[in-house]
Amino acid sequence: MGFLVVEFSNRLKEYAVVTTGKLVDGNMRALKSKIIGKTVDLLWGRETYSVKVRGFGTKTAMEVLCDSLAEEAANAEIAAEETVENDQKRSGSKNSCAGRIFNILNERKRILDSTSGQSSKANKLVCVDDQQTPSGETNEEVVPQDQTSTRDMEEQSEEDPRSTISRLEAKVEKLKESVRKHKERAKELNRQVLELQEQHNLASSEVVSTS
Repeated sequence: MGFLVVEFSNRLKEYAVVTTGKLVDGNMRALKSKIIGKTVDLLWGRETYSVKVRGFGTKTAMEVLCDSLAEEAANAEIAAEETVENDQKRSGSKNSCAGRIFNILNERKRILDSTSGQSSKANKLVCVDDQQTPSGETNEEVVPQDQTSTRDMEEQSEEDPRSTISRLEAKVEKLKESVRKHKERAKELNRQVLELQEQHNLASSEVVSTS
């Protein structure tokens, strides 16, 4: 009768030293070292477990092997946990108070940049509207700044002046409304930044006081 080191399949990285007599299949007992690496059924108390054979030999040799495998598994688990912790620390800034402030500030900058661009376009349309003459002709000094304004100017000669003015006014109002919504969103982001900064400062002061 020999001894085996087995790894429990339903509880990975848990090892034990057992005799070959614990194997359910008697034919497997006769294979001895040939069953290393195979998955077999093992009697453990009143229960039957599916285990993977990791070694065969004397009791002393198997106890040494069992300790070695358990130590390797423990070191691997510690290394894996440290890797996960390091990854979480690197990405944790996105979920931390400071990280949320950084993300909100970036979003606020994007909205303000977009708002600035739309305000400029709205002002251009207002300028064209102010210099529109009753005959539908535009002031020669007005220079369109983009392709959309150029197409609008070309189409004005074929449109009724009132219709042109109404169309431009509608565009201006639409752009103004968009700008207003963006400004409201920017204000809300500012409020969130202030709240998060207060929370961050409070947490920092509590840490200092406790230390």
